[in-house]
Amino acid sequence: PPNAITDYLNSATPTQRRRDMTILSKESAAEFRKENYSARMAATGRPVSPHVTIYSFPVGALSSITNRVTGVMLSFGAAGLGAVELVGGSGAGVDLMSAIGGSGGGMAAGAQFA
Repeated sequence: PPNAITDYLNSATPTQRRRDMTILSKESAAEFRKENYSARMAATGRPVSPHVTIYSFPVGALSSITNRVTGVMLSFGAAGLGAVELVGGSGAGVDLMSAIGGSGGGMAAGAQFA
């Protein structure tokens, strides 16, 4: 069954279907680079995308990001503790954790959640 696309393809010659290329001279390319993005979008009437700082992330995105960040931190912590245990021998990891826990301050508070 005929439709608009087949009618167009059958009626137009390949030369008529061709899309003209936009060719920029060196001068127009330099002028294009001088304009900033916001000015170009304002001139064309296109909206400018909002910056990420004003974007409100959904709860699902925030929980996903938090889960990934804490997972990476736990992985590095476990790898570090394993390296201490391998290098220092049996019990070196326990000694390190008790030294961190006994030092007090911010390091001990952070170690309690690791």
